[in-house]
Amino acid sequence: MDTTSNLAQMLPQIAAKTLQDHKGFAGLSLFPLFYTPLPSGSYYVLGDDAFLDAPRNLKRAPGAPAARSAMKLADDVYNAEVYTHEEPVGKEEDKKYAQPGAASAAATRRGQNILLLNHETRTFQIATSADVPSADIAVAWNTADASPAEDIAAARQAVFESCGLEANVITLPRSVFEALKQNPKIKDAVKISDKDTRWPELLAALFDVDRVVVARAIINNANEGQPIDVAEIWENQ
Repeated sequence: MDTTSNLAQMLPQIAAKTLQDHKGFAGLSLFPLFYTPLPSGSYYVLGDDAFLDAPRNLKRAPGAPAARSAMKLADDVYNAEVYTHEEPVGKEEDKKYAQPGAASAAATRRGQNILLLNHETRTFQIATSADVPSADIAVAWNTADASPAEDIAAARQAVFESCGLEANVITLPRSVFEALKQNPKIKDAVKISDKDTRWPELLAALFDVDRVVVARAIINNANEGQPIDVAEIWENQ
């Protein structure tokens, strides 16, 4: 029995099945990654009222100066933290794969997944912390009497009144997304198959936002050496 050949065929399949789809990481939508040449620095920030305040009397008499106003700038600082992860690959491991470098490629994908999972857990902790305003839903969305569209409209209005900007992204845990697909009022407004892949886009149109992001990232909650305990990072919040 050629065990080396069998193992070479199995390992890429295992790697492909365990690698998570990056579209299911909601953290990248809420806290996008961006390039900065410096790990820390200062920058100017426009005041919250910069594009809301407007002088009322702009009428100018002949020969009189024009009305004037000045932008209000504030200083802020950032301090980027460094997150790294290494996945060593020995030469003897690389030989188990059918093609040279396949083991390193699998380790790279796994390392990327680990970094994304860490980013996802940090995003969840920030987004669901006590510092972020939240509202209790009177009727759970998985019940027949629920009105998700009305609840979201109220939340969007609260965002607009607080900062003058429109909410543009909704993040839904996978379980909540599945409940919405079965909600009678939603199904009446969005008449498509339960398995239709356009559900996020159609829900975004129904809720009047740019995107609905379904958080599907999962992580192993078990301690090292214990049986795997698969759990969703985004709980039903």
